[in-house]
Amino acid sequence: MSQAAGCRRVTRTAAGPALYDRALRNLHQPLTVDQLARRAGLSRRTLIRRFHADTGQPPMRWLLDARLARARELLESGDLTVEAVARRCGLGTPANFRTLFKAHVGIPLRTYRETFNATAMEGR
Repeated sequence: MSQAAGCRRVTRTAAGPALYDRALRNLHQPLTVDQLARRAGLSRRTLIRRFHADTGQPPMRWLLDARLARARELLESGDLTVEAVARRCGLGTPANFRTLFKAHVGIPLRTYRETFNATAMEGR
């Protein structure tokens, strides 16, 4: 899987690069701060501090950004249904995905897909 576009690349980390790589490989699964801390062998508070030092964001915001970046990649490069994209990115129901996408990207899913999908662009 490619590095999620738009997700801040973490090169030098206090939390450990394996933690970020694992999170990016498992975007489809529910992940919590407590799970991430446990996997990193850190307390919840230490993980939050280190995540912020590495990325400038709290862990769950970074994870949401990574999920949305992956969703954008899938919308741009394929013909998966909205439900399939939401499931692969861990964004819940199609309705939740649409709401989050519009709130964070600024345009509706349909408009984004119509504008940036490579397959749709070939037919123009």
